Amino acid sequence: MKTCPISRGTPGLAALTGFAACVGLLMLFSTAAFAQQTPNVVVVMTDDLSEQVFDEALGRGFLPTIASRLVNQGSRFERSFTTQSLCCPSRATFLSGQYTHNHGVESNTPPEGSVSAFDDRSTLATWLDAAGYRTGYIGKYLNGYGSDRNRRSPLDDPTYIPPGWDDWQALITGTMYNYVLNDNGTLIDYGEDPAEPPEEYQTDVLAERAVAFVDAAATAPFFLTVAPVAPHFEVAPGVSSCRLFPNSLRSIRPAPRHQGSAGQVPLPQGAAFNEQDVSDKPTWVQAAPLLSKRSIDCLGNIYRDQIESLRAVDDLTASLIAALERRGILGNTILLFTSDNGYLFGQHRLAGKDVIYEESIRVPLIVRLPGSTAPRRIEQLAVNIDLAPTIAAWAGATPTLTVDGRSLVPLLGNPELPGWRKRFLLEHGDVQDSGNSAGVRTGSRDPDYPNTVFIEFDIGERELYELNADPAQLESQHLAQPDTTAALGALVSELRLCSGITCRQLEDQ
Repeated sequence: MKTCPISRGTPGLAALTGFAACVGLLMLFSTAAFAQQTPNVVVVMTDDLSEQVFDEALGRGFLPTIASRLVNQGSRFERSFTTQSLCCPSRATFLSGQYTHNHGVESNTPPEGSVSAFDDRSTLATWLDAAGYRTGYIGKYLNGYGSDRNRRSPLDDPTYIPPGWDDWQALITGTMYNYVLNDNGTLIDYGEDPAEPPEEYQTDVLAERAVAFVDAAATAPFFLTVAPVAPHFEVAPGVSSCRLFPNSLRSIRPAPRHQGSAGQVPLPQGAAFNEQDVSDKPTWVQAAPLLSKRSIDCLGNIYRDQIESLRAVDDLTASLIAALERRGILGNTILLFTSDNGYLFGQHRLAGKDVIYEESIRVPLIVRLPGSTAPRRIEQLAVNIDLAPTIAAWAGATPTLTVDGRSLVPLLGNPELPGWRKRFLLEHGDVQDSGNSAGVRTGSRDPDYPNTVFIEFDIGERELYELNADPAQLESQHLAQPDTTAALGALVSELRLCSGITCRQLEDQ
């Protein structure tokens, strides 16, 4: 390192000036060296967290750490989306940076491309591992992982560790008690005690393991993903059930310390809630009955249970940040908070996800960069295909497959960055025998169709919404605007076949 010469005796003005300049150069050198350090990256990936529930929990003070340390010290993407609002396809996109039609994971269950379709030989884990990162995964992986049902792929094996992960602690089942964790190849049973001991509450166990990962981290930079099941509903005996539709929606048990804390929170009932006239909608929506009082009450319970279960995720985040501060590395760690998909709570008579309505496809996305102390809001479109290339860019890692998304790093540097994407593809599976659907969601900078959603089902039914005039998606314009419908339909046909740079070109043109 450079040294600053100091004159013997009492220095004159010139000597002091020179010394000050030298010190200044050293400070600049040190700052530049710190800025060039390879950052740690921590991702907290929640499950089924809609912006509606997230904002409700934030606004009521239930997420104090996420509010104070992430939202108020980070960049929140106000228009953040998932390309397919279903757990397994969305998580495959997170790991690959690819649209569903390229990574092949189309559903949560076999045989149509669930976990057995995923090629894990080239993912964020392998890219960052090759770049010198210590990699860790804790929590829910891909649906069906470890099921041992038919051994269609290695991922069906509950002891399997995918390539690239140095510390592997993945859930085999998704309940808050009575679950199994693959701890680096050893299966550990939790919650065997029928009394459901509080210390084995899933989110808290994941928090403890996440802190242990941080505490054990050596000098190498690390990449850690923590993926609690919360606030996803449980499928477990003894959990209260709401039979709204053919599938049984079961609520999620919050940590005992949070039980009942959201008991007075009402279920929001906005313009789209229990929509009376759905004659403009596809036949499968028209076939959905109006929600009964029992169904509405049940949705309210799920809504409150989601909020209460999120409180343990806030505690998890607090524990992670405390561990980073204790080790003195928060200043060189990037924190990213998001969800795999959104959720509908009665909008258009529907509950759940995997449909192309705003409540289903919009997800929270917050990035806290080192040294950030003030909140920022970014209005431009961010999509979950962008997460993998963004993390790779932070790490200086090279993807070894064709990535469809783009790094958000330039946008984090300049939220008004010109030339950013104008639109993106939406892909969804079969809904009520209507066939697969695909669509396009545009942003405010699309010159021809600003803030527009177009949806097309394989059986030929369509929907078209201009969100500036109809943000609740109450009146489809697909019949009233045939030219727009035809133009966006042609664009969707091209996007469904795109890969890599062709996707980005179609999103930008």
